[in-house]
Amino acid sequence: MENAFQVNSLKATVYHGGRILLLLPTQEENLDDTRKDWNAFTLEIWELIIDKLLMFEHMQMLGSVVML
Repeated sequence: MENAFQVNSLKATVYHGGRILLLLPTQEENLDDTRKDWNAFTLEIWELIIDKLLMFEHMQMLGSVVML
């Protein structure tokens, strides 16, 4: 299972097991735009991680073993 998302020039894939692959923009792209995108991008990453951790905590309470 994997979740892929993109905010303009920034791309990420979160893989089963919690590995995150970040694809950063090339040097030709505008760094100011990249900085603006980064705020929205990191928010999406943290929301995804928090959702996975909350799901894991809930499953632990139920006595299940879950791999993120």
